[in-house]
Amino acid sequence: MESVQVAFQFQILTFQLPNNFIFRSLRQIYNMRTYLRNPFIVFFLAVLVVSTLLFTIPINLFDGEVTYSVNGITFTEPMKLSLSYFLGIGLTEGDLQDVQGFRLIGTGYLVAGLITLGFPALIGYRVWIANEVEAKKKKS
Repeated sequence: MESVQVAFQFQILTFQLPNNFIFRSLRQIYNMRTYLRNPFIVFFLAVLVVSTLLFTIPINLFDGEVTYSVNGITFTEPMKLSLSYFLGIGLTEGDLQDVQGFRLIGTGYLVAGLITLGFPALIGYRVWIANEVEAKKKKS
């Protein structure tokens, strides 16, 4: 442990910081910056953030079908769905009255995949391009 001296009104106080606390914290911040320069780590973090938002906030973005059963008659109706509905978040008892089930259709799966994987891939690609530009600047 290193001792740190502080001058205060002509008196010198000495105290010790556990395990070089300040420098260790600064080192961790620097390491996080190096982690965020890795496009794969940025991609996975972005997928995690986007998926968390889409599965917790009821945003009706995705094409789907809702199957209703009323008085023995079953019919499907196209509708915009949220991914949070599949976890039961954002639904109330009144919303599910006479509903037998709901599912995404092809374009709904496509949009969900593009938002969940495509947008983070663009962010990761942007980090990769920034790293390449920085490497060229260092080289020349």
